[in-house]
Amino acid sequence: MYQIRIYSGGLYKFNEFIEFIDDLGGLVLKRDKFHISRGEYFLSEEVHALTVIPTPESQNAEIKAKNLKGSLNLLDVEKDNRIKILSCLTLRDLLSKNRNGLNKEQIINEIQCPCISEICSENEEECLLNCLDEVLDGMLQMEMIEEHVIDQLIVYKIFNHEKD
Repeated sequence: MYQIRIYSGGLYKFNEFIEFIDDLGGLVLKRDKFHISRGEYFLSEEVHALTVIPTPESQNAEIKAKNLKGSLNLLDVEKDNRIKILSCLTLRDLLSKNRNGLNKEQIINEIQCPCISEICSENEEECLLNCLDEVLDGMLQMEMIEEHVIDQLIVYKIFNHEKD
């Protein structure tokens, strides 16, 4: 099982936190950066990030966040949103194993239940396939994946941040 948590802390060494969560088998989704200032004076730069963390590793993640002078708080998420968030983990895992990308039909054929995010183990009526379009759109907006048109098919790939 996985927990959905919000990381709050400084921007300093935030990339170290991202790598740590990735090494645990988790995922850092949406990141919001903002400046804290008083009048004209800049005080600090903060980041809030939506994370998905394997439940057995939650204590290690909390320790890491604390070491980076941040905090990690459990987020109460509606069931539909929880399924969509956990689906990002499954799709990222699937697309990272297929560097050339996959079209939607290939994604549907490659997904095996129960998937790594164990959505369907919570309720057999629940499945990533029920919200695939929404999850793909969300991942595109968060720049987790990118789409390419190859042979008149839309192919999804992991977003390559290094090409910027």
